[in-house]
Amino acid sequence: MTIFRQYTRDASFTKVTELPFEVDKFQVALLFAIDSNCNGPSPPDGNFTPSWDTNKVTPNVISTFKAKELPFQVEFLVCIGDQDEKYSFATNASQRDLWVRNATSSLKKIIDDYHLDGIDVYHEHINQGSDFVDCIGTVMQNLKQIMNISTASISPTAPLNTEFYIPLFNKYQNFIDTVVYQCYTETQPIKEAERLVSLYEDIGQSYPKQKLLAGQSTLSKDWGSVPPNVFYIASLSLLEKQKIS
Repeated sequence: MTIFRQYTRDASFTKVTELPFEVDKFQVALLFAIDSNCNGPSPPDGNFTPSWDTNKVTPNVISTFKAKELPFQVEFLVCIGDQDEKYSFATNASQRDLWVRNATSSLKKIIDDYHLDGIDVYHEHINQGSDFVDCIGTVMQNLKQIMNISTASISPTAPLNTEFYIPLFNKYQNFIDTVVYQCYTETQPIKEAERLVSLYEDIGQSYPKQKLLAGQSTLSKDWGSVPPNVFYIASLSLLEKQKIS
């Protein structure tokens, strides 16, 4: 199954009627639901709230888009985390039970309210010593079992992949459907498509190719690591070789 995913804070997805190549599924990941205490004096408590444009991305807008006759299946995900360091994941093992309980409840409400289909985990900053693997993994497991969400995914970044995301996948892979490796977070620039193909072949040693997607930023400030043309050419090659989904 070929999947195309758009990460967004606004309602730009409503303009999508076709995609650059044939896909089976179009996923919209809403950025971000944030832990409301992450940036405060108290420890994070797992009470997530939407930070996307709630005036434009409403339950009705999502339902209307889902009802369109499009040549691909549509799914919406709540994306938890953030790219801002002030929202680093910092919950430790002693806070796990409360955090997991609150996170499961608050994310369930967001998923219900907005008619969403699943969850994506996209933390670009994770504190050393945090209980990331079991906190996040347990919440994903809860949402899969309690709500029967159709999709649970993770979006690893290069600096955090080995220490946090691979252990998360290894322990909770039965509850993780998709892995979107964000190549724009590579610390060394990749200017040739062949090198990017090789990178994803290496990443494929940690994640099964049927679950692996190639991720790239649409923001020009992030194109220094992997230019858009390199990403596009490499993605077509990876799809042709069936190295990614």
